[in-house]
Amino acid sequence: MNLAYLKHLARLGAADIHPWGAAGTAALLAALELQPGMRVVELGCGTGQSLRRLAAGRQMTVVGVELLPEMLAAARERLASETAAVGLVRGRGEWLPLAANSVDRVATESVLGFQDTATAARMLAEIWRVLRPGGLYVANEAVWRGGVPAEVVQAINERSLADFGLRHAADAVWTAAEWQQAMAAVGFEVLSAEIMRPEPRRDMAEGPARLYRWRGWLHPGLLWQRWQYGRRLRRHAQLAQGYGGEVIEGRLFVVRKGK
Repeated sequence: MNLAYLKHLARLGAADIHPWGAAGTAALLAALELQPGMRVVELGCGTGQSLRRLAAGRQMTVVGVELLPEMLAAARERLASETAAVGLVRGRGEWLPLAANSVDRVATESVLGFQDTATAARMLAEIWRVLRPGGLYVANEAVWRGGVPAEVVQAINERSLADFGLRHAADAVWTAAEWQQAMAAVGFEVLSAEIMRPEPRRDMAEGPARLYRWRGWLHPGLLWQRWQYGRRLRRHAQLAQGYGGEVIEGRLFVVRKGK
């Protein structure tokens, strides 16, 4: 995949990029059942907004893992004013730089869902490896709705890859049922896979994001990119509507590693 679009979002400091925004993160945090003293990892932490919410007021060890240096740089800037210590590590979901059985909780938001199925399986196996027995993995992810034809999945993904370098969702027609099967296949006990209720999408979050918002408008190169990607986003939305409406749905998966 071409990650130029994600690098652009990193330069903007975009937060709450997942489709269900701050409300989705709030539901994820509740499902994690966090306790003092836990070690918690967010895989694909992006610019660090969810890490801020995760660490706020909690006596835990919090680690963000992210592939893109641009995202890590934005996360460091966002977290610089925080009193809670948050570790940031560069790494890939398929090969996590963490010891086996060393983490109490793992979280993802719009990270697992658009991977190809082989990569997703490796990521799930790695998450299972690093979790301690009894640990939870909670994922706020966009998946294909049931009944979407394979040719529609292919057409939308091809357009999304051309415009953004990323798939719209998985390369195969994996609905919530197939994702649960994949999670169970690596050893997880699936506790729930509830449908998320969408809220209006926001490109920016509160607080430090105001700095990034002005940066995006004042920098000529970023302004041009925002205009280009805005056109592509509108075209992409029209394409999905042309296939009969919304083709993906948000799911909050909660799974546990057995003791």
